[in-house]
Amino acid sequence: MNINNFGNNGVNATNNQSWFENKDKNEVSMDSFLQLMIAQLKNQDFNNPVDDTQYVTQLAQFTTLKAMQELTQYSKTAYAASLVGKEVTASKMSIGGNLKTVSGVVTKLSLVNNEFGVFIGEEMYTLEQIMEIKPAQ
Repeated sequence: MNINNFGNNGVNATNNQSWFENKDKNEVSMDSFLQLMIAQLKNQDFNNPVDDTQYVTQLAQFTTLKAMQELTQYSKTAYAASLVGKEVTASKMSIGGNLKTVSGVVTKLSLVNNEFGVFIGEEMYTLEQIMEIKPAQ
């Protein structure tokens, strides 16, 4: 399914943004999908109407996409939780532009703006900043 262009029925996305994008949360929402479906119905060519099975197919694809997003979030949560108690090495750039690398045991997690942070001591690092993981000694 091409979510950026729904054919020649007067409804298409501009500047490569997905119609399913919820600008407030940057995630797929059922409201966005329903708005798209309503726009398709309003703007369809009545001499060449869209087949109903296309809507059912799009809804099934939307449901699959949403389930995959939820599964990804659950996997990320499980991964982050598995780091507690393990020794990790993490690096991040300091304000002066120097690379700061720290090794230590992950003591806690935080969830801020839907992103996990791991704490090594009192310093927080993102999952992307972790460079090495090994069992705690």
